Amino acid sequence: MVYQIAIIGVGALGKRHLQSIVNSKLEMVIYCYDINKHVLDSFEWENKYNNKTLIMITSFEELPKVVDFAIFAMTANGRREMFDRLIEHCTVKKILFEKVLFQKVEDYEYVGRKLKELSIKAWVNCARRQMECYQELKKELEYAKEMRVTISGGEWGLACNTIHQIDLIEFLSGSSETKVDSIELLPIITDSKRAGFKEVYGNISGHSGKCSFFSVTCMKDTNVPIVVTISTDVGQYIIFESKQKMMCMVKNGEYDLIEKDFVMPYQSQMTQFVMEDILLTGESRLTEYDVSSRLHLEFIEPLIKFFNKNGWENNSCPIT
Repeated sequence: MVYQIAIIGVGALGKRHLQSIVNSKLEMVIYCYDINKHVLDSFEWENKYNNKTLIMITSFEELPKVVDFAIFAMTANGRREMFDRLIEHCTVKKILFEKVLFQKVEDYEYVGRKLKELSIKAWVNCARRQMECYQELKKELEYAKEMRVTISGGEWGLACNTIHQIDLIEFLSGSSETKVDSIELLPIITDSKRAGFKEVYGNISGHSGKCSFFSVTCMKDTNVPIVVTISTDVGQYIIFESKQKMMCMVKNGEYDLIEKDFVMPYQSQMTQFVMEDILLTGESRLTEYDVSSRLHLEFIEPLIKFFNKNGWENNSCPIT
């Protein structure tokens, strides 16, 4: 079978997805959509298995009538429009959305309804669920009855990356009832690294099943690395993601301090396997759209209120 693949948005992140999926042995035609027709001019393309065709397009009219798998890798502000254009032109079977999903609350419900109407299965790329290091940690934490999680660091992008942290907490706790209880933000809105988008600083806290409390903090004007601390009744875990290390104390006669490797692969090393799981089994380790939509709205709605209070109009959240 020749799979028809579409990547919508081939900027830095879209290229990382592309770098990964071209390593698959599946036979594919890969359509790369972007308004900049030269975006792939410097892409090092090598058809290793002689069974792929790579096509750069600047119009949805150039897409096939059936797309087996689409990746939405562009920024959040245009994603609803691109989704509408794609489903109007093609029959789409499976979708992988990048986060943050959308900037407006109504888009979450609208896209969710369309996915159901068209029987499209969709997932959101909160990639820690795909990683073996967190998969193995989840197995260890299944025996825990109580859990508290704190995640803290400097300048890591609270607005655009909190969904990763909340998704991780729900995944590790095995819950489906994550709630944000408090958002305490500094009265500062700064420009994001991505032009046209904004960032904020402060703390988000809540609870998720057996995780009775979680706290996610981003500090301003410091590049102190992000640290994940998980306290449970079966052990203590401190994860230094940037160093790919974990320190843990788990009872093995005594509570000895152990250092372990905690390897977090790049996106360019993961999308291939996400795509193959979805195409060949119809399933994925990643978060399904409905679940991620619920988690997004837990912090998107309070953020919109914060931005509105600070002069941002249109009831939207200028993040991606």
